[in-house]
Amino acid sequence: KIQRPKAVRKSSEKSFFSLHTDVLQFFKKYLTEFEQKEIKGYKKVWHLGQKAKKIQGSKSLSFNSGYDTENGYYRMVIKDHIAFRFEVLEEIGRGAYGQVLKCRDHKTMALVAIKVIRNDKSIHNEAMAEVKILDALGKKDKKNTANILHMKEHFYFRNHLCIAFELLGKDLYTVMKENNLQGFSISQVQRFAKDLLTCLQLLRKEGIIHCDLKPENILMSDKNHNHVKVIDFGASCFEEKKRQKCIQTRLYMSPEMLLAKGYSFPIDMWSLGCILAELHTGSPLFDGDNWNDQFGCIMEVLGEPPMELLRGARLLERFYDSQGFLKKIVNNNGAVRQPGSKNLASLLKTTDANFLDFIQRCLRFKPEERMTPEEAMQHAWIQGQLHTPKSTPKPCAADNTASGRRTLCQASFYSAVISMPTC
Repeated sequence: KIQRPKAVRKSSEKSFFSLHTDVLQFFKKYLTEFEQKEIKGYKKVWHLGQKAKKIQGSKSLSFNSGYDTENGYYRMVIKDHIAFRFEVLEEIGRGAYGQVLKCRDHKTMALVAIKVIRNDKSIHNEAMAEVKILDALGKKDKKNTANILHMKEHFYFRNHLCIAFELLGKDLYTVMKENNLQGFSISQVQRFAKDLLTCLQLLRKEGIIHCDLKPENILMSDKNHNHVKVIDFGASCFEEKKRQKCIQTRLYMSPEMLLAKGYSFPIDMWSLGCILAELHTGSPLFDGDNWNDQFGCIMEVLGEPPMELLRGARLLERFYDSQGFLKKIVNNNGAVRQPGSKNLASLLKTTDANFLDFIQRCLRFKPEERMTPEEAMQHAWIQGQLHTPKSTPKPCAADNTASGRRTLCQASFYSAVISMPTC
């Protein structure tokens, strides 16, 4: 009597694999004709996707043998396999670079997130740059203490680059949204700030600029919601090899990026200041309706930028006329943005002067005047020193509507697929 290998089993059982030769001999009926040829490229087989409604792929079909959409996205099927190892459970994110799938790794039986890059040459090249950065960070953070999402491995499947990550919790924007955009307490924001600064310290040490810090790219890393990790290095770059494209999500974009003045590490500190303010209040600090209005929102709080920042700015004409006068900036409601008309302390709705000072030192117009991650880690607010002023700032009404809030990237959980418009 032939003893058939146990290649088909429930996900709750222990992990084991079969050789592809055994699968073809005993479990051929679970495979499409395309897979019967495809499986020969895999020595070990962990999962067949036998319960999935499989796509009948064929070399004669267009769009990657029928496995892609016309835009190059992988046509994922629930319960099907990825590389005869991972079982697709659900899609948890989608954007310009591809989609992110929640999967079970049948080799380890652990849950993972797999980023499936679109089948597009230019996007593939961008994704390989991300892999390079993730690999470098992983080697420097072997003890997993830098609060960075770790890449487990990367591989190719059906002409798609796939990147496997540890599976984390919800992103901070989703958590706030589920709590009616109430924001977090100062003590919670402080804990998150420490985690983010630990990440930024390693990035700066390794010469890496994240370039797209925002609440959606910060995920809960523990069940008690006390700690977070930074994800999505798809827009990141090494300082010595910067990207030419416009980067950063608009609500967290630094003034030098809006002006096309050039950028470096300080753009991440600007984003950090915007994020921490939003985490406390529940509303974006600078909620512009468009690129011009974003600059207007910043000026409402910080006033007009210094001349040093304006010199050499390639997009100066967006905001100033030929005579050097500031152009009128009007939002979608017809209101004119007036420089210096809003008070940061009131917007933050806080009585903690150290928190206010921390945000102010992140939001300097001049990049060189912003705190570095090392300086920020030594700040009185991070060190736990509380300072309550005698007068309480008058709070402003928070806009707790979510409509129109994310105009650059509509991502939420595991949005590792950023859109980057041309400035």
